[in-house]
Amino acid sequence: DFDFLPGKISDAVNSPVVAQKIADDLSRRGESRDMDTYLVDQGTADIFFPTDFGLLEHIYTEIMREAGLSVRSTNSERHPNFFSTFNVSKATVTLNGEDPLEKDYKNMQVFTASTCVLPTRNK
Repeated sequence: DFDFLPGKISDAVNSPVVAQKIADDLSRRGESRDMDTYLVDQGTADIFFPTDFGLLEHIYTEIMREAGLSVRSTNSERHPNFFSTFNVSKATVTLNGEDPLEKDYKNMQVFTASTCVLPTRNK
């Protein structure tokens, strides 16, 4: 998911980006423009929120603990690191040799976790 988004609509923490497709100009079809508000006509824009991965890790750990599970590890890695670690890069290279997951999505991370069941105590 995105961990940072440029062009947000305010300086608030985790403020969204509202991107509206440009449909009125045939030469710019497929492009989008950032809006300065989320109050746009329904279905005319995409709204993206960045993820706070530190908070996600904390919440995940607490939920698993409450469910009786132990979190062995959690990890957040940027796209290029994650895909090179798991050698997925070759599968995402385009015909012109570029890898959009490494080139275009530097502001994205992947969250992984490992959990196990805690042993119950007999009373």
